[in-house]
Amino acid sequence: MADLAIRGPERRDGAGKSIPTGRIGEFFIDVAMQSMLFRATMSENEAFNPYAPPQATVLTAPMNDSALPLGSRWRRVVASFIDSLIMMVIVMPLQFVTGTFQREMERQQGGGSMFAFQPGNVLWSAIGLALLVGINWNFLARGQTIGKKAMSLRIDRIEGGACDRTRIIVRRMTIMQVIYLIPVINFLFMIIDCLMIFRDNKRTLHDEIAGTKVVDVRAVQA
Repeated sequence: MADLAIRGPERRDGAGKSIPTGRIGEFFIDVAMQSMLFRATMSENEAFNPYAPPQATVLTAPMNDSALPLGSRWRRVVASFIDSLIMMVIVMPLQFVTGTFQREMERQQGGGSMFAFQPGNVLWSAIGLALLVGINWNFLARGQTIGKKAMSLRIDRIEGGACDRTRIIVRRMTIMQVIYLIPVINFLFMIIDCLMIFRDNKRTLHDEIAGTKVVDVRAVQA
């Protein structure tokens, strides 16, 4: 009996565990602190509605490179125009200063064909290729040129994924420069190259040679 008098009455918490009388004050202090912490946490979030339906954040998976849409024909034309304009602004003054432009005009006025082979064209073709690569060097690492970057286009491998710089330089730029040096072939190549873009896959002749396609990257830039 004496032992019971010393311990005093016992109470139980929510889990059914007995709480000695000497610890009742500590128990209620702990409950109060947890309640305050819960309210502070809720105040940092939206108002809690116990009757609201369950909600979840839906994450959208990034688009696979192979699923990117093909670049439209008009965007490709504009991109090509931008690249050509940049090259003309640089190359034509050089040709004018060296007298190449004047000599070529005189030759054509004398009845010479603009598609005929000229030894000097080899040098200018090499200079043009070097300038084209140099100007677009950083963009080529991402499968683009300045024009394609401006129009949100990218050169991809046919199997998907950005085309590497080496492949673009060797299989697209260099091969095209060589073909343009060959009389008659250069003219036919340009016509066929332009017409092939009107197919469903929108791949030009130089795309077929390089094993590439041009895609619209606005979806992955958003």
